[in-house]
Amino acid sequence: MWTDEEISRLKEYLLDGTPTPRKLAVLTALYTGMRVGEIAALKKEDVFDNYIYVNRTQVSYHDDTGKRILETRDSPKTDAGIRKIGIIKSLSPILKRAMLTSDCEYVFSDKGTFLKKDSISKTLVYACRHLGIKERSIHTLRKTFATNLINAGLDKATITYVMGHTDIAVTEKYYYYRNENVNDLIKSVQNAINY
Repeated sequence: MWTDEEISRLKEYLLDGTPTPRKLAVLTALYTGMRVGEIAALKKEDVFDNYIYVNRTQVSYHDDTGKRILETRDSPKTDAGIRKIGIIKSLSPILKRAMLTSDCEYVFSDKGTFLKKDSISKTLVYACRHLGIKERSIHTLRKTFATNLINAGLDKATITYVMGHTDIAVTEKYYYYRNENVNDLIKSVQNAINY
């Protein structure tokens, strides 16, 4: 899990100077909770004025000879992964910048080709090292995003849809972490046990 202070520092680092496509991709993960493969496979045609249409993913596997293959599939991880994610105010300039600097059909590209999901993930690891905070995978941004949706009181159907899950139980079991500090936890217990 990421603390609010760590997220703030991360955003500042990623936006410092002229953000690279990799940094913009990490910011997109932060603001959407999308899977890294979905971000890497995002095409310009999938980005609309107020939403992103998630309908493909980037996967890697080894062929019969042991060679690593990286490809974009025209389907997400699961059927529930096909979804529309709203573009919040903070995300809009990030996507616009990425698409303006992209020199191919993908939103996040470098030298005419899509970014590899591993390079996006490594960008977050390098950011953690630079900031002197605990290294985390990009998937932890997705977990933090889900936790924040749950803590904000969004209804379960909305959270399930936005995360691309088939059931809220998946989100609650694998993506939710209490991120309250001790003082907030004491207040919550005090309010609940008021006798």
